[in-house]
Amino acid sequence: MRSIFITASAALAIGACKPVATAEPPTDPPVAEVIPPAPPPLIPERLGDANWRLTEIFDQPTPNRVVLEIAGQFITGELPCNQVSGNYLGTGPIFNVQVITTTSLSCGVATFEDAVLKNLLEARSATINEAGTLRVLAPDGLELLEFQPF
Repeated sequence: MRSIFITASAALAIGACKPVATAEPPTDPPVAEVIPPAPPPLIPERLGDANWRLTEIFDQPTPNRVVLEIAGQFITGELPCNQVSGNYLGTGPIFNVQVITTTSLSCGVATFEDAVLKNLLEARSATINEAGTLRVLAPDGLELLEFQPF
């Protein structure tokens, strides 16, 4: 009888034991994704703060001098051979050139001048990044022209 009691007591003691939960190894707290701030919006006053020198067309350095002044809603400037003037509509990032007129001198760079004018007329938005670079963009976001202030 005594062996039954010991056996029963041992069985109860073993059965009462619960497995001890193992501790999970400590994990680092989740790291929040860092999203860089958006570029500052195009502010019309910043456009008029400087004259702009064309530095790139379709991501290619420009072979010829092009300078624009953008003041208020008006654009004036110098292409390699001709003078240019026009107006644009827009505030914030909207930059929509409406009309461009040029003088009509011919000096062998008409194709380059035509490309600059076509890109200005095609533009629908623009941004100025932290370095002060003016990027003129097509409706699909493709960079058409890039200017530096001077």
